[in-house]
Amino acid sequence: MYKKILVPTDGSEAGLIACEHAFNVAEKFDSEIHVLYVVHRVMPPVMRGGVQISDGTVVSQKVVEDLKAGKMPSDSETEKKLKKPTMKIVDKARERGLEVVQSVRAGKPSKEIIKYAEDNDIDIIVMGSHGEGSIDRLILGSTTEKVLKCSTLPVFVVDTY
Repeated sequence: MYKKILVPTDGSEAGLIACEHAFNVAEKFDSEIHVLYVVHRVMPPVMRGGVQISDGTVVSQKVVEDLKAGKMPSDSETEKKLKKPTMKIVDKARERGLEVVQSVRAGKPSKEIIKYAEDNDIDIIVMGSHGEGSIDRLILGSTTEKVLKCSTLPVFVVDTY
């Protein structure tokens, strides 16, 4: 039923809370877990500085543009920085013996989450109700709300407030 489960994360605690529910479903249905981080703080190309991603890590604008074009950086240090927001979830999935796919994209998070799900034949999206920076949202974080409204897939929202 749920062979591929997507767990989008922004590196915050919300993803860690949501992943536990995703893992329980994965164990029941022998599913593959996909962990996705979307770099969304994209600056205009005229800015010379880097782009800040999760927990203060900075990558160059070129790296972000390459990601948007579907290319991972060739150097392992930059790749490690980009995958850092997904590592805790990936490690937890592996500890539980689950098959896991780790991905990073760039763009508008809600759109990239939905596109990733479509491109990878995902069966269900499991995400936290609030991520990093959505403290001012009363019911749902804006990314979660947009995924719920725009996705044709089932979306399992875990209350992380």
